[in-house]
Amino acid sequence: MFQRKPRPAEAIAPSPQRPAPRHVEPRLAAAFASPPAPAPAPAPPPLPAPAAERPATGRTLAVGKGITLSGAIAACETLLVEGQVESTSFEGRVIDIAPDAAFKGSVKVETARIAGSFEGELVASERLVISAGGRVSGRIRYARLEIAAGGSIAGEVAPLPPGE
Repeated sequence: MFQRKPRPAEAIAPSPQRPAPRHVEPRLAAAFASPPAPAPAPAPPPLPAPAAERPATGRTLAVGKGITLSGAIAACETLLVEGQVESTSFEGRVIDIAPDAAFKGSVKVETARIAGSFEGELVASERLVISAGGRVSGRIRYARLEIAAGGSIAGEVAPLPPGE
């Protein structure tokens, strides 16, 4: 009957079922070998925080989780609170109070973002933003007020007169 003759490429080329013949040159056999497994890719760098969550540039004071700070805060543009702060006065551009953090005292800023607890006197000349779970109480003055569902505000609360 009819028998098929192997073609020269089949005789030389290795396949998963058939190893390379011994008479094949090593460099040719290497060309047909499986490529080495690629090295694992390094983890990508963490993404930067959204612009709304990024602190303002300039002089920034961060009070970390588990830290308690007491006293007047001066020469600071941005105050990031993740722990507990009790301050007689803070004047700056931004105060940002994280969830589970607390501030007690007097603050005069352009923007206040409260996700934790604030108690005292607060003047926000541009914006007061209270996140869900944020609690603000005391004597509060603001130019623009934003309260998310679940946020609360109590005490003597009033908008600032225009131009103040």
